[in-house]
Amino acid sequence: MAYGVLYSGDTIKEENIIHELLHAVVLRHTFEKESKHQFKFSKTNDYMDYNNSKEATYCWQWKIVQDWTNSNIQFIR
Repeated sequence: MAYGVLYSGDTIKEENIIHELLHAVVLRHTFEKESKHQFKFSKTNDYMDYNNSKEATYCWQWKIVQDWTNSNIQFIR
């Protein structure tokens, strides 16, 4: 499924790879009501937003990734 999102013509966009990997470790879009903090659609430069410059992630997102990693470390090793 991610292949269709990642592949754009003859190239795979780097920011889309990062976006999909962050989904794989439980991050949601920044505009979804289920997200820890909710922002307006396409109004941030966050990797988990759409139609933007995709330059950053927030500290709270890395905390979620860290917590997910710590709780799944036995599966990662």
